[in-house]
Amino acid sequence: MEANERKKKLMWRWSIASFLAIALFWCAVWAITGRMPVADKVWLLNPTDGNPGWSLPLPIVLPRIADAFLGPIFSSILIFLFFNKKIKNDDLVFGLGVGLVAGLVAGLGAGLVVGLVAGLGAGLGAGLVAGLGVGLGVGLVAGLGAGLGVGLVAGLGAGLKKIKPAAMAIYNFMMAI
Repeated sequence: MEANERKKKLMWRWSIASFLAIALFWCAVWAITGRMPVADKVWLLNPTDGNPGWSLPLPIVLPRIADAFLGPIFSSILIFLFFNKKIKNDDLVFGLGVGLVAGLVAGLGAGLVVGLVAGLGAGLGAGLVAGLGVGLGVGLVAGLGAGLGVGLVAGLGAGLKKIKPAAMAIYNFMMAI
């Protein structure tokens, strides 16, 4: 019976402490900003640039100080979990630890893989297209310019050798460049 009394006392103490901490936080926000933030809808999907978002409207407008009532609920749940005789603390702590590690590994792993795949895919795709386009364009212009220049000089030199000695002077001048 003593353990049950201890559990009740802890629930009351932590419920009051969590209520007061959350209430004081929102009162400080109210004192600093001059207005109490309110919640009139619950956002299920945050709005972005191209997405208007998705929210569920609340039937009443709740001031954020009402969050203080959630503190005692969560503190009571945690105390109930940690001080329940059917659940061994070692098993609970092990389960919470495994859940935290698994969640972190899965979340970070998925984020890393998706980020790398998307980043590399977009980067390589855009890079290949841009690089190929610029490379082909510059190569085409440089190749045509060089081919035209060499062809013109060689053709003029070969053709003018037979025509006039003045043309030979132009050919020699162009070959010197």
